[in-house]
Amino acid sequence: MYQLLPDFKYAPLITAILIPAILGFLAYTVVFRLPFFETLSKGTIGLQMIILPNTLLALVLVFMASAVWQNSSVAHQSLLNERLSIKHLHDLPIEPKEIKIQTEKNLELYVSLVKNQEWGAKRNSVKVSSVDTVLRHLASNTWRIENNIRGNSSSTSLGLNIQSEYWRLLDQLENAREKRLELGNLTHFSYLQKWIIIYLLSFVAAMAVAIAHRDRSPRVAKIALSILCSSLTIVYLIVSLFIHPYRGPTALLPDLM
Repeated sequence: MYQLLPDFKYAPLITAILIPAILGFLAYTVVFRLPFFETLSKGTIGLQMIILPNTLLALVLVFMASAVWQNSSVAHQSLLNERLSIKHLHDLPIEPKEIKIQTEKNLELYVSLVKNQEWGAKRNSVKVSSVDTVLRHLASNTWRIENNIRGNSSSTSLGLNIQSEYWRLLDQLENAREKRLELGNLTHFSYLQKWIIIYLLSFVAAMAVAIAHRDRSPRVAKIALSILCSSLTIVYLIVSLFIHPYRGPTALLPDLM
């Protein structure tokens, strides 16, 4: 739904309401219109049919809820690593001074491009080439640092330590960015197969509820299906609104960088 309404942070709300309602309506229509399901509602088979699909559905939803927690944790850690890498690179005592000035300018440009384009406009779903260019410029500075070390033998040990720390921080910055983009790219239907499985299990669960109440009044069946569909809507919302850390009501903001 984010593909249709990219600027609406509650876009999954539409899907979470419509899908369970449609599944409940289809289950009720199929079960109460086809005579085949009349025999299945007799005896204890109705209760047995409710337990199994609901158990399987609950297990799959638990895995999806676990993905919500994991994505949020990874996104916060990646943001922290990216922010600390930028700060420590900025504070690194780089020699000569012109390389330090250039590094600071590249870092400021990196933050600006990420905030306004890669994170701000694209929501981390697309890699911006201009950010890659800035990272290449930052990487090229390390060779200039090495040339300065060779030309100043009195500070070779200190220069090598600074160069090594520069490489480490730059590598940490790139890894944090890649992880951020990997999480952001998940909005491109990466969970589609899992959602299809959840919808199919939800439909089977709705069918089981309808079959179990077929020998009773249609009103009782409608109430039971309404309770099931309402519960599914709530669970869908919990998962879909928070599974993408850079979208939704609790999305991480680039201002935190």
